Amino acid sequence: MRGLRCPELKKLPKSSRYTSIHFRNQTPGSLDPLYTGAGKINQVLDPSHPLAGVQKPKLPYVRRDALGVKTMPMGLLLKEPRLFAPIPPLTWKERVQWAIEAGMTGIQHARRPSFRATGLDDGEQLYPPEDYNHTVIPARRVQPQGKYRELALEKVARRVPMSCHVSTSKKRMGADRYMRREVEKRLRAALNYIVARGAYYDVLEKKIKFNPEDVGRKWAMQGWAYLFFPSIELYRMPYGQLISQLRSLLQSVNKQIVAMENDWLNRALLSAQSSSATFPIIKKAAQTTSPLSTQPPVPDTPTEKRLKPNTPLQALAGKTPKVWKRELLAGLKLISKRLPQKREPHAKPAQ
Repeated sequence: MRGLRCPELKKLPKSSRYTSIHFRNQTPGSLDPLYTGAGKINQVLDPSHPLAGVQKPKLPYVRRDALGVKTMPMGLLLKEPRLFAPIPPLTWKERVQWAIEAGMTGIQHARRPSFRATGLDDGEQLYPPEDYNHTVIPARRVQPQGKYRELALEKVARRVPMSCHVSTSKKRMGADRYMRREVEKRLRAALNYIVARGAYYDVLEKKIKFNPEDVGRKWAMQGWAYLFFPSIELYRMPYGQLISQLRSLLQSVNKQIVAMENDWLNRALLSAQSSSATFPIIKKAAQTTSPLSTQPPVPDTPTEKRLKPNTPLQALAGKTPKVWKRELLAGLKLISKRLPQKREPHAKPAQ
């Protein structure tokens, strides 16, 4: 029996911090760009994203022997009509504004901003901790009211939201539907053990253990959609090996996500700092003149007297356009006389 392979997963105690992953209604747009490439800038959810409008963006992708994962920012997902309104993602402008208010500053020639005043640790995702997807109940047909709503909010707060999808394929996962369904269920179960309970595989003792401090959002980056590509090997793979491989996969892809976001945020903060610092200085210097200057300021040239871009500059050329044309034609005529001319073919004698 499959349940006896991992007896440590049987009769687990209740978790004191998180209960499970919140999978439902966490993807606000269409996942077509994950398969076909980025869409047009007017079709994505967040046109202010740094990768909006890029035809072939380089996105985090990690592949192991039996499992692969590809991620994409939710701002690059396509808009699509839905019956119930999804939870909107945090736009890039809002994230930059939050970073400025939190005291972050950009660093020249660096890959990440300075966040000493924020209290965050190095390697964490720079994201507002009070994100509204922790406190918003996903849209349903009937919204709870009164005390039932308070209970629903408490339940949502103890779940980790994650936009997770599994790409099924007969070539990778077998022709039988029940096998593909079983692989997907095992993958989601392993994700729940890692994110909500901090599961890891101890190689020395050869058993699955749990670390309640190694849980939460560090495994599921906010504002990103995950697409997994499993194979048929996961059907008979023990949970210990699956959890170990999945932990390594998530650590690698999340490290790439944090590095990319820090680079984008550092550039945005540098741009905001330079614009706020240079514009007032340039404007002030243009309106003031030096008190020691004896020459009067040169007035601006009227718009009617300015030369058009296609007008020849006679002051720089030294000759009028007619002279240039006449000398050019004379030079071409001289060159044509010196070139060898084609010989006319001899006429054939009449027969």
